[in-house]
Amino acid sequence: ERERLLSWKLLFWLYLILLFVFVVVKFDGSAEALLERMRTFRRIRAAEPDFNLNLEPLKSIRLQLDNLPQGWAVKNLAGNVAAFVPFGWLLPRSHRHLRHLLTVLILNMAGVLAGYMLLFLPWRLRNPT
Repeated sequence: ERERLLSWKLLFWLYLILLFVFVVVKFDGSAEALLERMRTFRRIRAAEPDFNLNLEPLKSIRLQLDNLPQGWAVKNLAGNVAAFVPFGWLLPRSHRHLRHLLTVLILNMAGVLAGYMLLFLPWRLRNPT
């Protein structure tokens, strides 16, 4: 049983690494393209700090559903589902204490609150009232 749990944990962490590389970093096989994307992003962020900031829940999903007849919306929605379904399947198998819905909901809300605090803390430090 312990060996199987370790196998699930290893598979879960491998999945998280791949998810980060392909979804967050958007690595397509070209290191040069990745570096250029990072340089462009830094220039945009320096000029406009709130660039690409979406704080309205489900805004991007609503946009995609409104544009469903267009191929990009279907591709994006299907890609998100395909990319994140394994997370929900692997998480309870790799971490026993996350098999209970209440525990997952509490940890999820703690993560959301921590994310918002990290997002707004630099702004508050730059613009104290």
